[in-house]
Amino acid sequence: MQLLIRVSVGLLAIAMIAGCSREPEVLVMAATSTPQGAIVPTRAPTLTVEATATLPPTDTTAPTLTPTVTDTADASETPASTDTATPTVTPEEVEETPAASILTPTASTSADDADGDGLSLEQEQAAGTDPNLSDTDLDGLSDGDEITLWGTNPLEIDTDNDLLSDGEEAITYGTSLTLRDSDNDSLSDGDEVQIYNTNPLLRDTDSDSLEDAIEVQIGTDPTLLDTDGDDQPDGIDPSPLINNAQTSTPTITPIPLIDTSGLRYLNSTAFMPASISGAISLGDVVTGSITNEQPFALYSFEAAPGTEINITMEGSTSDGSDFYPRIMVVDPKGREVARTSDYSFDPQVAIRGLTLDEVGAYMIVASRVSGQFGYTSGNYELGVDLNASGGTQTGIISEPINYNDDVTNTIDDEHKQRVYTLQGREGDVITIEMTAQSSDLDPRILISDNLGNPLAINDDDYEARSFDSTIATYTLPRSGYYSIVATRYESEGAYSGPYRLLVQLDSQTPVGEPHAIEAPLDFINSIALRTDLEYYAEFSAGDSVDDDKNEVRLDALLTFYLPPLDADFELGSARLELAPCIERNQGFAALGDLSILEDAYGSLGDNNDFTRPAPGSSLLAQTSSCDVIDITDAVRNAYAEGRSMLQLRLTFRTPTMNGQPDSIAFTPRLILEPAG
Repeated sequence: MQLLIRVSVGLLAIAMIAGCSREPEVLVMAATSTPQGAIVPTRAPTLTVEATATLPPTDTTAPTLTPTVTDTADASETPASTDTATPTVTPEEVEETPAASILTPTASTSADDADGDGLSLEQEQAAGTDPNLSDTDLDGLSDGDEITLWGTNPLEIDTDNDLLSDGEEAITYGTSLTLRDSDNDSLSDGDEVQIYNTNPLLRDTDSDSLEDAIEVQIGTDPTLLDTDGDDQPDGIDPSPLINNAQTSTPTITPIPLIDTSGLRYLNSTAFMPASISGAISLGDVVTGSITNEQPFALYSFEAAPGTEINITMEGSTSDGSDFYPRIMVVDPKGREVARTSDYSFDPQVAIRGLTLDEVGAYMIVASRVSGQFGYTSGNYELGVDLNASGGTQTGIISEPINYNDDVTNTIDDEHKQRVYTLQGREGDVITIEMTAQSSDLDPRILISDNLGNPLAINDDDYEARSFDSTIATYTLPRSGYYSIVATRYESEGAYSGPYRLLVQLDSQTPVGEPHAIEAPLDFINSIALRTDLEYYAEFSAGDSVDDDKNEVRLDALLTFYLPPLDADFELGSARLELAPCIERNQGFAALGDLSILEDAYGSLGDNNDFTRPAPGSSLLAQTSSCDVIDITDAVRNAYAEGRSMLQLRLTFRTPTMNGQPDSIAFTPRLILEPAG
């Protein structure tokens, strides 16, 4: 169905959040006033700096913790034994390892091995080691053993950057020299030894059925079976921080921060690590601000299973501008259990009648519609109380979905969004399909991290030439829970009907191997725009016909968020994928070569109204088809300059002037491939 709407730029962003995108044979989204900032990316990567600067040296690249107490790590990478809770490992306990050879390196029989480290002069020169020093990096391991026995870097004291030297890992602790998290519990080996006094070879040091990382997060002692001393192991204690907790009267208990600087939220699957803002308890009303630099705040609490609560959030601005808050609730496993609607453009939102089923620390995520990619900001008041009245439940309650589950349901005015939570492993390559079961529904699908930040989105499947939605071959960036939002093209109207949802696991990257990362497209700041300042909520380039029957140029403006790269991720290449795409009318045959420009941010004004490339824009490539474009140099430069956004413009030089709109609609993706 085609729809023509003319709106202000402020409403443009709202409509884009609501999912307005359509084939541009007919204009679907327009703005009659000069943009005032909704298409100017203003977010900066300050969350990562803030979160990591105030924390103990946590391994931020460790796999996100999963809510299982069984060791699921690959046996070849996890030398842990789960039948003991000994907090440290002595050399005797790892006597089966080849550690003895470290203390007395095998003497070389080669005449050109001056330092006796088992490497010839030629080998030392190739490795860059000192031929006159048996242990070049002074980590307690000979150069020969590092190369031939351990596979470590003889020039680095700490090959895996876990804050334990290679010698300490091999001789003292028996941990992996090349994995920062030997037991795969989301705590680095160095943090386990130096900060938490836990066993880096055991996921659950004290055998209380709570993994060490979960205990660190919720505030219990990972080295004590029963933190509160009430004769109930922490793993089965409904209130493991409260001695003799009374569960007959429902309460929620604030979980304090472990240190005064804040605790990184280990369960997050977000690219930007989040820190816990504070604790909250019944009757509390906390205040804060949501900004581009701080798009969400986390509040922690625990409650006895079965407790039923209400959560309210009211937003305000000092200048009267719009602020659209959003609440999400994440359970102790890291799974989203409830949220307010993304279609609720209201300064006051609420989740009512939410029943808490899990033991451990819950998180309330105070944010805004579209999270990190949202555009509204303001102050808020957040409150929690018991649902004593037993009123009608409000909010969207999530449902679990697994790989290959075939789910059917309905989208209508009462249920404009359905949220499904998927537990996946880092490196899983998945495809999500949402198929309408009647002609009355125009589906739209989105996958987000567990804090609600969009990672990938699709409205129409150009490859299938249909209004159904497909997110194809998406690689999960972290282990943990993701939210899949099934919705429709627009928040209001006749688009209702049944649908089928299927999530398929296409392939899995082996544990420990690097995998591709897809840079999220900031869909609020990515649009098609005409030189007469009218906008489409899709990604098309070519020409279009205005109300006066004049042909005007149409450009696609793409804004990608560049996620922080893990220390062990070396960028090999970056490719811009444009297919699948649809050529409308004559397409490339009439338009010629498509230019891909790196656009430059700037303030709106005479020199840059965003209808043409900004001064300083550079040509990256040209193509006459929906090719894959290598933009490695542009991405490398952006990372080197510390930028968190890369803005691209797809444009044809001039309109065809043939009396009809000619354009190409793209499905843009930016894929970062690891080296090797």
